[in-house]
Amino acid sequence: MILFAGGDVGGCRALLPVIHACEERNLPFAVLAHGHMLKESAPDWPMPAPPSDKDSLEDWLGSRGVTLILFASSVHDTLSLTLARAGQRAGLPVIHVLDNWSSYRNRLENDGLPPFMPDHYALMDEMALKVAMEEGLPEEILVVTGQPALAGLADSAARHPVPAPKKPFSLLFVSEPAEADQGRDSSNPAFRGYTEKDVLGLLCAALQPWTENLFLHLLPHPREERSGLVDIWEKNRGGLKGRVLDQATAHGREEVLKADGIMGMTSILLYEAWLLGKPVLSFQPDLRQKSLAQLASRPGVFFTDKKEELPRLLSLWLDTPFHKPPLPRDDLTRHSQAASRILDLAMTCLKKTQVPTRTP
Repeated sequence: MILFAGGDVGGCRALLPVIHACEERNLPFAVLAHGHMLKESAPDWPMPAPPSDKDSLEDWLGSRGVTLILFASSVHDTLSLTLARAGQRAGLPVIHVLDNWSSYRNRLENDGLPPFMPDHYALMDEMALKVAMEEGLPEEILVVTGQPALAGLADSAARHPVPAPKKPFSLLFVSEPAEADQGRDSSNPAFRGYTEKDVLGLLCAALQPWTENLFLHLLPHPREERSGLVDIWEKNRGGLKGRVLDQATAHGREEVLKADGIMGMTSILLYEAWLLGKPVLSFQPDLRQKSLAQLASRPGVFFTDKKEELPRLLSLWLDTPFHKPPLPRDDLTRHSQAASRILDLAMTCLKKTQVPTRTP
């Protein structure tokens, strides 16, 4: 039986299509009742709760009949990583699925222990492969599979044909809990160099010359307090028109499909917008963690980590790509088979591995 484990929203959404692929093949599976999985799981899925005693995880895995662990890591929630370590100690094959282009190695050691090395580490594309190797991950465990959560993006785009934008432009700002995750200053080694408060404040100031030509929609992250984003917006909006969306009713991909242009920091929604051919601007002032700058290498993305460049970049961004219908990029379809590839990888692991049996 394959056990799926995740914590944060991004990782869980990367696992969901693989779980659906398990259902389609009638393969036995279970989903750890933990984290964001509790919000998006199907009611008929087997969902065992993790044991309260983490020291008993190996016995718990054996009693459940688990033969392989497929997990996604999180920024702060380390339970799935702890489970993966227990599974490996018990002799089970373990596959890690990466959901975004950041912290390739750190996410395998953010529990304070030496880096965990799964049997396979599933990556989104060749760019992720290159950086993962640069961060010291062994090439033999790295596999490019695509990102399962993006598998349905091409179909969504086909159902939502987009004409050329017209003024006032509808812009989407994708927020992230940067301060909560990486701190507000350099006292945190993981500090990005900015927080979401810095980014939104500077963007609002730089957008003031275009108050009559755009309407701004602000999308809070699922782990972000909407009220906090409302406070930042109201403090900095000036003459801008806009509104803060409600996480309970707003779905990120749908908002990206509706928007004329997308702004933000490092969210995977900016990558989705880029795949769709939409105008994308990534602003990360004083960036200290260079692994977060992957969007800068995507052709057509407007990127800067310098505050003084923002007004000029915004002027170019709002003038250049907004006068033609978006054309989807060739990479759009590369993720369509990601879930199947990852499940095939799991089945190959199971064929090669003799899972130890436990006596009662």
